[in-house]
Amino acid sequence: MGSSKVTSVLKAWHIVESLAPSEVPYKDEAVEETYFEDNQKRKRTRLIQLNEYPWEFDELKDKEKYQINYRYYLGCFEQYKLVQLIRAKFNAKEEIVNQNKTTLFSFTFEVDNKGQYVKDSIFVPFLMYALKGMNRKRDQI
Repeated sequence: MGSSKVTSVLKAWHIVESLAPSEVPYKDEAVEETYFEDNQKRKRTRLIQLNEYPWEFDELKDKEKYQINYRYYLGCFEQYKLVQLIRAKFNAKEEIVNQNKTTLFSFTFEVDNKGQYVKDSIFVPFLMYALKGMNRKRDQI
């Protein structure tokens, strides 16, 4: 394979990799009770209200040794809905038999144990940018 073909394949692979959706992690995991003053486990990832402030309630036993940061995942949706959206863009009519209910996110950021934004912690998956571009092109037609 020539170097230009290798370069093309690598570029295509990079695009495919960058379009991978971002999953909300740790949904079934817990933080052990031994870290907290109240000796209660905490879900590592859980749904909260935007006006809820978990850092006001999570008291660590050893504040000198440990610190908690909180990561917010916003614009969450199930993966099969993304598949439906993309298939609709390309006029694919086949039924989706096994709907993947993995929870994906549109963007995420982190706050510290006082609720202050952690610098450079925001992340927007490239897929969200690609979807925006697909919508823009559709609107221009």
